[in-house]
Amino acid sequence: MMDLAKTGAVVARLNRAIQNTRDEATKNDLREIVSLLQSPSATKRDAELLALANRVKDIGAALPSAFDRAFESDRHLIAALDKSQAASAGAEEQSALEAAEEALDRIQEEQNAVCERMLDIKPATLRGLQALATALVFGPWSGRIERLPSPTTEDRMIAAIVRALSDPSPA
Repeated sequence: MMDLAKTGAVVARLNRAIQNTRDEATKNDLREIVSLLQSPSATKRDAELLALANRVKDIGAALPSAFDRAFESDRHLIAALDKSQAASAGAEEQSALEAAEEALDRIQEEQNAVCERMLDIKPATLRGLQALATALVFGPWSGRIERLPSPTTEDRMIAAIVRALSDPSPA
């Protein structure tokens, strides 16, 4: 905003321009500007606007440092997480975990195919039932017959039948 001396000088130049201008519309526009510049309420409003603009500027200048302070710990946590994820990815690439998982998947697929074929065959003797029980225990159950934390009577009876029928080396 202009100070009073500058405003007076601008008003004087505008008044000279009004006198030298022939176009009435331009003269009226210039008179309006002079009137605004000389109005005490306009000066007061402009002063308030200038003060508010400076306040907005001050607030805006404080934002980056406030943001930096508020999120400083978050940046450290994010950096630590990024470092951890990179290390984990590196370790996973160096380990044989992915290859082992793929091999396990192939083994389980093969085992499931054999068990599906066994289900297509109806056992004719006790030896056939033993073969099914053994395949159940050493296939899907991974060698553990009683694996329920709190088995019911029915669960225990099934486990007893399977245990009696299963044979670690059916021939």
